[in-house]
Amino acid sequence: MSNYLAIATVTAALQQIVQATAKKVVGGADVDVGRPNMAANPGVLHKIYLYLYQVSPNAALRNTDLPNRDSQGRLAQRSQAALDLHYLLAFYGDESALETQRMLGAVVRDLHAHPILARQDIKNAIANYPDLLMDTDLANAIESVKFTLLSLSLDELSKLWSVFFQTPHALSIVYRASVVLIEAEESPIAALPVRQPGVYGLPFTPPLIERVRAEAAAGAPEVPGLLEPPIDMKSTLIIEGKRLQGEDTSVLIDGEGINSQNVEVTDTKISVALNALGLRCGAHSIQVVHCLRLGTQQLHKIVQSNAVPFLLRPVIQVPSNAANSLVVTFMPAVGKMQRVTLLLFEITERSDPPPRSYLINAPKDNGIVIEGKKETESIIFAIEVVKDGNYLARARVDGAESVLVTDATGQYIQPKVTKP
Repeated sequence: MSNYLAIATVTAALQQIVQATAKKVVGGADVDVGRPNMAANPGVLHKIYLYLYQVSPNAALRNTDLPNRDSQGRLAQRSQAALDLHYLLAFYGDESALETQRMLGAVVRDLHAHPILARQDIKNAIANYPDLLMDTDLANAIESVKFTLLSLSLDELSKLWSVFFQTPHALSIVYRASVVLIEAEESPIAALPVRQPGVYGLPFTPPLIERVRAEAAAGAPEVPGLLEPPIDMKSTLIIEGKRLQGEDTSVLIDGEGINSQNVEVTDTKISVALNALGLRCGAHSIQVVHCLRLGTQQLHKIVQSNAVPFLLRPVIQVPSNAANSLVVTFMPAVGKMQRVTLLLFEITERSDPPPRSYLINAPKDNGIVIEGKKETESIIFAIEVVKDGNYLARARVDGAESVLVTDATGQYIQPKVTKP
């Protein structure tokens, strides 16, 4: 790592390298840092201009310091900027004596033979600019700077020279210096030393959920056409699968852990009592997580199963008779923002006209008008448009429908409401 003087140090070191090389082949050759401008140096015969024309982020290391803060927002490690420096070297001299080409050839030779910026080169640069570069620490950087000759097309080279206003083109080459790491000066919080290191090897055998169902109540009659009992708040949820039991097994519903007192675990089956979980009707996901105590008494989440969805249905109660409004009681309570619909289907033996059916939406905010209240157990539905007759009632909450009760023959009989 290095401080903000790294870019200037690389430029100064490259200037020293190029000047020492050029003087070996053309006596009196000099290297200026800046834009090519021979008009400002009348009478000068031999000169090389070293111009830093572009600085770009290094593609390989630009994100190595992310993230650099912990969950509390505290600095965990110093941020660093990884940069590539692009230099233009323009050569001026006596063309009849091939001075420009001789200097160029010598520079390319030496930079190709010694492409790494050595620590001695950095010390020479500091000695040449003692007042400006005394505080640089580029020599201590872990990543060494390497010079690479770039191949520019004629179009790219002409665009580069076009930015030099009224400056004639001269023999030139382009080098990239990579990588320069500039580190922030802020100090991160030092972590406590590791008191007892530990290495653990564990087989990766995550639990697998194959099926989620509701346990049938003891003595409950079978419902013709219904493959499995519906899942509601009275149900005990059964999770079936493989490798379900671990050293410490947790069940997550919608990503949140549930009280272990409501859970019974074996290797192939987990029972979860839903009545005390406070869930709302609709779609939910369930997962099994295995935790281990590694090194200390703190539990660590090691592996988790696949997530399996299940639909929690509402249980409703309706009065046997209703006039222009119908009060429906829900279990569990309905949230203020849930979508609730009442479905009525006429019970009749006639076939012509066919039985009537109605779909009635709950009032705004499900009828909750008390400030601060977020859920309700009862909703009043307006049924003025419903014709007189006997109806089967269902409720749909966020896509989950209540279940109709059947008799021994499989006919739907409850819940029933009569409008006189």
